[in-house]
Amino acid sequence: MIKIILQQFVDINITHMCGQRTDKIIYQDIFYHLATLPLDSYLKTLNDPLEFQSPDTGLQRGYEGTWEIRDNLLLLVNLEAYVYNYRKVDINILFPGEDTVFANWFTGKLRVPFGRQIYQGGDYFQSIFDFELTIKIEKGYLVGTRMQNTMKKGRKKC
Repeated sequence: MIKIILQQFVDINITHMCGQRTDKIIYQDIFYHLATLPLDSYLKTLNDPLEFQSPDTGLQRGYEGTWEIRDNLLLLVNLEAYVYNYRKVDINILFPGEDTVFANWFTGKLRVPFGRQIYQGGDYFQSIFDFELTIKIEKGYLVGTRMQNTMKKGRKKC
């Protein structure tokens, strides 16, 4: 209950302070904002890509995904997107018949900044927070994590 209330408070402030809404990720049962867009690498592989439309100025890319690390897999667990005439669609627009999708197309680092914002960039993706969790993914599999206290030079492996 407290996590949900806190997350709603953070969502409101992030939207107003930083321009673009972020994707979200559930890691170790906690919701975080995600400063990476894993779905973009999938969308680039499509021969006939969907044209998402921006429903408002806070979501220029036209979609918002929710991800989860579960059993060392990166999963897309929810998608809210907007297409022609601002019609709201879900995960089935890209993955028909699927509720949850294993993100085997994604290789890279997921940036998960959290804590107190210490520098406000142009948007959330450029801002700096007290801490940053980096989750390394290879073909959808979690292969490593790193926690950084941005106020200190040292880094701690998780």
